[in-house]
Amino acid sequence: MMNKPMNTMKNQQGSVLLFCLVILFVLTVLAVSTMSTSLLDEKMAKNVQIRQSIFQATQTELHSQVDYYERFDYQWLYNAVDLWLKSPNPKAWLNAPVAVQPPLESAQSGMTKTVALTFTGEMVAPGSSFGKFTGYGYDLRSSTTLNNSNITSDQSQGMILIVPQE
Repeated sequence: MMNKPMNTMKNQQGSVLLFCLVILFVLTVLAVSTMSTSLLDEKMAKNVQIRQSIFQATQTELHSQVDYYERFDYQWLYNAVDLWLKSPNPKAWLNAPVAVQPPLESAQSGMTKTVALTFTGEMVAPGSSFGKFTGYGYDLRSSTTLNNSNITSDQSQGMILIVPQE
């Protein structure tokens, strides 16, 4: 009776070992695939986080510039309107850069910020009595770039300076 179990073990000839090696290989491939997917997910999340911080820095700069103009009663904008009105060639002033305050919120390291204010022309002042007020349009643009990368956020905000007609 003892001879039968020994004969069956000899007849198997390593089939269990081969089956275990195939299962181990499949599990290894699955583990490596899962790890590479999680690394990719981590890189994508980091990229979204960086882009969001650049976007927020640019938004902060736009708001800081508008606050600066409000604090000083839009004097820079009035000066630009005076230059435009006194110019012999007013069309030359359209889309021309206006003096602008340097970036105010540049404390964040690793970022380069630029700000530009352009005069876009005279217009009817929205929401005002027709003929009593004139609107002067400006385009405020802010750009933030993360140093040593190609990640950039460009944003603009329109501003209208409403002046009573004389």
